[in-house]
Amino acid sequence: MKKFFSIVVFGVLFLIYTSVAHAQVLINEFSSSDSSDWVEIYAFEDTDISGWILRDTASSKMETIPVGTVIGPSKSSSFYVSEVGNRLNVGGDIVKLLKPDDATEVNQVSYGDQGGVCSPGASESAGRVDNGNTIERFAAPTKGLTNTGAQLNPCPTP
Repeated sequence: MKKFFSIVVFGVLFLIYTSVAHAQVLINEFSSSDSSDWVEIYAFEDTDISGWILRDTASSKMETIPVGTVIGPSKSSSFYVSEVGNRLNVGGDIVKLLKPDDATEVNQVSYGDQGGVCSPGASESAGRVDNGNTIERFAAPTKGLTNTGAQLNPCPTP
C-alpha cells in the first residue's frame, strides 16, 4: 500500500510540476494596428530569456531577445516588451515565442483571421485578462504593466 501511495503522490507532483514549468513564460499582450507593433512577454518566475525568438505566421523572425535578459518577480520587471515595428498583420496573425533552438515553442497567440481573439484596433491591444489564460481585446494598452484591471473591449459576437 505504501508503494502505491508513493507512486500516486509522485505522479501528481510530476503533473503539477510539468504544468507549471510550461507556463512560466507567456506572450502576455500585443498591439498590431499600426506601424509601431509590439509584443509583451511575462514571466511568472525569474527566467533568463536570452536568445529566445519571436516569430509570426510567415515564420519571419521579429526579434532574438538580447543576451542577459532576465525577467521575473524578483527582477526589475516581470515583463519584456519587444518593439517589432510593422511586423504583425492588422487583419490577423500568430505570434510565437520560441526557445533559442528556434524549434521549441514556449507559447503562441493567434488573433483575427488566424483564430483566437479579434484583431485589436487603433489605440487598442489584446492580452491576457489579469495576466491569466483568457485573452481579450483591451480598450487601452497596458504595455509593460500588469493587465490586472485593464478595461476590456470585448470582441463582437458573430
